[in-house]
Amino acid sequence: MAAGFASTETFRRTAFLIGPVLAAVLISFHPDFTVGFQYILAVAVVFGIIGTVAQHVLYDANEDSIGDSFEGLAQIRADLRETPSALRPLLVGDTLVRFANGMVYVFFVLVITRFYRVSFETTVSLASFSYALDLSPEAFFGFLLGIEMLIALISMAPAAKVAERVGLKPVVAWGFAVYALFPIVLISGPEVLTSVMSHQWAMVLIFAFSGLRFAGLPSHKALIVGTAEQGASGRVTGTYYLLRNTVVIPSAALGGSLWEFVSPKIAFTIAAVIGVVGTGYFLAFGEEFEAYI
Repeated sequence: MAAGFASTETFRRTAFLIGPVLAAVLISFHPDFTVGFQYILAVAVVFGIIGTVAQHVLYDANEDSIGDSFEGLAQIRADLRETPSALRPLLVGDTLVRFANGMVYVFFVLVITRFYRVSFETTVSLASFSYALDLSPEAFFGFLLGIEMLIALISMAPAAKVAERVGLKPVVAWGFAVYALFPIVLISGPEVLTSVMSHQWAMVLIFAFSGLRFAGLPSHKALIVGTAEQGASGRVTGTYYLLRNTVVIPSAALGGSLWEFVSPKIAFTIAAVIGVVGTGYFLAFGEEFEAYI
């Protein structure tokens, strides 16, 4: 099951690789950030229109009964009460990890563009051809997101195969751990690594590490669906994400308050602590699923 989710996630997230890199290229076309960002918006609108038209043309909903009716809040409350007990430790751990990520996720770009102001300069050489690459901090952030997603795409399928050998829980816990540790690694890592490498290469290494958090995503989804009774996976999955995402809503406000009124490092440190608690809770109380080969 994890391998199946890995295949769909790898295909779907290819756009997450292309998009940030394309954005970095578009920003670098003009020295004025505002103009470069307008280029990005224009391209994004075009892709949005293409995607909308493609979905309208290719998707046939005539025989699809999903979404025809809504049974009201009573059904939601019933679904919450009937959530499988095996799923609850995963839900608690995942919610804490996602809350921690939500506290600081929006500030990742500020760490690159304002806190450290890291640009990227190097010379790419191939045979007799050489090209000087000079990226502004804003363009470099797009490049870093591309590195992150490249590592994610490379790691998801092998991680799903590992889950077939050792079970889903260890692979899911690995993803949670990377989620939890990334804030503190991002805010403090460059200072620690400056003795062995420059800030720009430290950031490349840090965002490559961040990409490994997606390695546990297919196993995570398989774990959610695997706990549901036959024929109820859709409702269980919907209830799971509804509850998790509702709790995570105020996370950005908390992180923003800490960033503004205390300090960025404190905000990222508290986020990491919450994430580690969530990971530890899942490791302690999450049910062990046997390897399935």
